[in-house]
Amino acid sequence: MPKAVLALLPFLLLLTMLGGCYTAPKEEEEEEHFPPHWPVSVFEASKRLKQISDSNGAVESKATSIEREFVDLVIWLPELVADSDMTKIEFDEIDSWASKLASEGEMLLGKDAKIAELLRLNGLQESLLALQKLCDSYAAKMPPVDEESSVK
Repeated sequence: MPKAVLALLPFLLLLTMLGGCYTAPKEEEEEEHFPPHWPVSVFEASKRLKQISDSNGAVESKATSIEREFVDLVIWLPELVADSDMTKIEFDEIDSWASKLASEGEMLLGKDAKIAELLRLNGLQESLLALQKLCDSYAAKMPPVDEESSVK
């Protein structure tokens, strides 16, 4: 081998090793494992649950089915509430009914239930109404968003 190639060999090996160690930035990794129907906040989840409920599921879904989206949203509520400014008491209340409804919803999904069956889960409508009122009360406390000054 010529001396020039031998002199570059350690550099080429180092370059190959560094190229193989590349990992995606953390933001890219986190975004990859969130389903397309993942809500940004508990407020968005509450609105979407109401929309699905009010339309009896006759809306488009980014999930595999409207039934799957509905149950997923109920499952994710405790995590979304934990990421909000809601109190521990509010979290505990939502966690309690959401866990129960999510379990029943998963069982019904396993039996290929349609959205109408999911919407008849015992206590669901009352729980969603309480969630909506809670979200509305928090939204009323938030400062208004000035659309002209927001970054586009």
